This record gives sequence, C-alpha cells and structure tokens, in this order.
Amino acid sequence: VYTGSGNDTINVSSDADGTRLDPSGDPAGDLDDLLGELCVYANSSDPAPTVSETVTAKGNVVSATVEVGDTLNISDQASLTDNVYTLDSDRFEKSGQPEIIFTAIETLNIETGDGNDEVEIVSTPNASLTTLYTYQGDDQVDIRDTGEDSILLVYTAAGNDLVNIDTTGERSVTIVDTDGGEDDVNVTTTGDDSGLGVDMGADSDVLLLENTGLRSVSELRLGGVADIANIRGTGTDSY
Repeated sequence: VYTGSGNDTINVSSDADGTRLDPSGDPAGDLDDLLGELCVYANSSDPAPTVSETVTAKGNVVSATVEVGDTLNISDQASLTDNVYTLDSDRFEKSGQPEIIFTAIETLNIETGDGNDEVEIVSTPNASLTTLYTYQGDDQVDIRDTGEDSILLVYTAAGNDLVNIDTTGERSVTIVDTDGGEDDVNVTTTGDDSGLGVDMGADSDVLLLENTGLRSVSELRLGGVADIANIRGTGTDSY
C-alpha cells in the first residue's frame, strides 16, 4: 500500500470499515485472515492537526507534540485466544502470522483481544503517537524503548496486568493506565528530558521504580485500595 500526500488512514482488521466521513471506522475484528506480508509505505502528510500529551510534577512539565499525519489502525480485538505480539519502529507482528511493515506512519493504533496477551514494544517511531489497547485478560506489556520525541499511550483494561518499562526515548511522553485488577508496573529507568505517567487503577497494585532519566518528570498515581510503591532511585534534576 502506497499512500499519497495528505493525511491518509489504513485500517487492518477483518471488519475494517473506514469511510470518507469516518476514516478509521470502528474496527473490532481480528487478524486471522492476514496470511501474507503487508507493507504500508506512507508519504508526506499535512503538518496539522497535531496532538500533545503532558506529564506534570510539582509544576515541572514535560510535553510532546506530534503530527497526526498518516494513521495505521491494527485491530485484533475479536480474538479470544492468548496471543503474542511484537511492535518495532517499522513493523508489527502477531505470532504465527506474517509481519505488517510500515514507514512514515505518524499515528499507530493497536488493539489486542480478550485473551491473556503478551505485547513486546521494541521501540516506536520517532515523533509519533502510538496507542495500545490490550482489553480484557491478564496481559503483559514489555516496553523496551520508545522513539525520541514520541508519545506512547498504553491501556491494559481489566485483568491482573504486568507492565515492564526498560527505558523510554529522549523528550518522549509515555502514559500507562492499568485500569482494574491487581496490576504490577516495573520501571527500570526513563529517557532524559522525558515524561512518564502511570495510573494504577482501583485495585491493590504494586509499582517499582528503579530510576529515572536526567531532567525527567514522573507522575505516578496509585489507586484507592492498599497499594505498594517501591522507589529505589531518581535521576539528577528529575521530578
């Protein structure tokens, strides 16, 4: 698939239904019929509109702003089995199926199903917006890194979920919302000048923060039950 100029939308799901009035539609199907490699080569996009995300602590702010640009929507929401997914800065793969390869995508939306899924985020594109929804199930999300100046939003929904963050990109913003369930979030460190927001939801949760990047900002919100936060270190000039 080769896109032209302008802000284009590519929907990948068994019920993809984008229209001129609603380019993304409401995909909630699966990827079972994706049996051959799919390559999406985006072209130049419009500089507007943009989207921003911000993390604030004690009046200190880290904000990232990216172009909406070309959008790639990938939905496996209807899958009820336990699946393993891998996302890198230029490709996405569901275990046992061919890759989806992409270039120059500014907005990437990924939905997994209601099984106990594992998602490894090796990295995300620089200066992009990536949103991951894992829905129901006891899911595991491993964030190895994110792109510089990027935004990553992770919503794990109900279930006892585990999120591991190795690091994040410089000047990036990463926001994790674990919703309901007894969830664990483990953070090794964050990128320099980056922002990290974590909302642990309403049940008993455990947060481990090993360290943070230089001049980074972290906003960590525990829920309304007996939660545990273990803070082992923070970076120089961080908040």
